[in-house]
Amino acid sequence: MTNEEAKELYTAATAKLKAGDAVGALALLDELDAARPNSRQVTYHRGLCLARLDRIVEADDCLAKLRGKLEADKLADLEAAISAKRAMAKSADSAVSSTPPPAPARTAAQQNVFAVESTFPVSTTEATVTGHVESGLFHTGDTVTITTDSGKPVLAPIRRIGTADAPLKLVREGQKAVLLLEVEPHYVRTGGKLISQAQEDAYAKTMMVDTAGGAPKPAEEAGGDLMKIEREIKAGRYDEALEALEPYLVVNDNSKAAHRLMARVYLDSSDHRDTAKALKHIQRAYELGGANDPAVIDTLAAAMGENGEGDHGLRFLERQAENVTDPTARAAIANRVLEYRQRYKLGHVWEFSDSYGDVVFETKDLAEAAAALKRNTIPRDGKVRRDRVGEWRDIETALAGQSAEIAAIFKPAPAAGGVPVLAVAAVLAVLALAAAAFFLMR
Repeated sequence: MTNEEAKELYTAATAKLKAGDAVGALALLDELDAARPNSRQVTYHRGLCLARLDRIVEADDCLAKLRGKLEADKLADLEAAISAKRAMAKSADSAVSSTPPPAPARTAAQQNVFAVESTFPVSTTEATVTGHVESGLFHTGDTVTITTDSGKPVLAPIRRIGTADAPLKLVREGQKAVLLLEVEPHYVRTGGKLISQAQEDAYAKTMMVDTAGGAPKPAEEAGGDLMKIEREIKAGRYDEALEALEPYLVVNDNSKAAHRLMARVYLDSSDHRDTAKALKHIQRAYELGGANDPAVIDTLAAAMGENGEGDHGLRFLERQAENVTDPTARAAIANRVLEYRQRYKLGHVWEFSDSYGDVVFETKDLAEAAAALKRNTIPRDGKVRRDRVGEWRDIETALAGQSAEIAAIFKPAPAAGGVPVLAVAAVLAVLALAAAAFFLMR
C-alpha cells in the first residue's frame, strides 16, 4: 500500500466515523492496520469505533497501546468513550438515553450532586470527568460549583454530557456519565463533588447555549424597574438601589440582571460594601445564563479579585476575550486584562506558538523563554503574545528589547570560517616586528 493509498483510506475511514458509520469505518481502519501496524492515529480511531460498537475489551486494548504515545486530550476522549459505554452496559436501568423521559419536578432547595470518579485534562481550560449522579439531574448547559482543595468555590459550565460523537441532553440520579467542563483541570479532583442548584422551572432561563444567540433572557429583565435601579447605581445612590433590589429579588430570585446589580452595590458602595455577598450574587447571575454576558463576566472577575481569587477571575476575562472578534472590543478587553493583572498583582505571562498557530510554551519568566529558545522547544520563527489577549508578534521583535538573553539568541553569528579582526591585527603586528628586526640585524 502506497502512502497516497493509505492517506485516502484513512480519510475515508474518518469521514465514515464522523458520519456515524462505525462499522464501515472500522473495516477500512482494520485494512490500514494490517498494512501499517502500530499507527497511533489508526489505533486511536479503531478504539473509538470499537467503543461505539460496544466491543469494550478490544477498545481497552487500543487504549493500552496508546498510553504515553498520544496527545492527552485524545487519550481522555477515547477513555471517556470507553467509560461511557461500559457504564451503559452495566445495567439497562442506569443507561443514559439520548432521548430521556420527562424529568421529575424539582424543588427550589434541591441540590444536584455529581460524584467524580476520574478526571482528564483536555486543554488548559477544559477537563473531562467521569462519575455518577448521586442526586438530582444535570443538563448540558448547567453550571456546576466545584469546591477546591483550598475551600474556594469554582464555577464550571457543563459544555457536553456524553462523548463528542454521542452527546446527551441530561443525566439523572443513579446514572453514570461523562462530562466536559469548562474549567482549568487542576481544580477538579477524583473523589470530589460537582454541585448544582438549578431549578427545573427556571431551566429555560438558566441554560447556556453555545450558539451566537447567547443565553435566553427572561422577559422581566427588560422591565423598567431594573433600568431605574441601574440608573440609581450609576448615580451612586446605593441606598435607594438596595431598598428597591431587596424586595425585587424576593419575588424574582431567577433574575440574572437583579443579582448582577446587587453584586455591584456590594462592590461599589462604601457604606454597604460586602465582597463575599457580591461574589455570591454574581455567581448566581452567572448560573442564570450570564456566561455570555460581558457585564456579568466583568463583575464576576471583580468580585473574585476582591475575594482573593484574582487568578481565577482573570481566566473569565481571558475567555471573554477569546470569544470576541471585533478589533475594538478585543482591544478594550485586552486593556481590561492588563489593568486587572496590575490591580491584583498577577504579573504577566507569555504564550509562544509554532508556525501552525498551536501554543507550544507558556511562561511568566523570560529567562525560561530564553532557555526554551536555546533548546529549540520554542521555534525561533514562532510567534509570541502577552497575557493571552495581546496580538501575536515575531519573537525577536516583541522580546529582544526586553531580554538581553533573547536578543543574543537572534544576533547573527560570525561568518563560517571567518577570522576575528583582532587576531588578524595581532598576526600583522608580529610580522611587522619580525621584519623590523631582520633589517636591523643586517
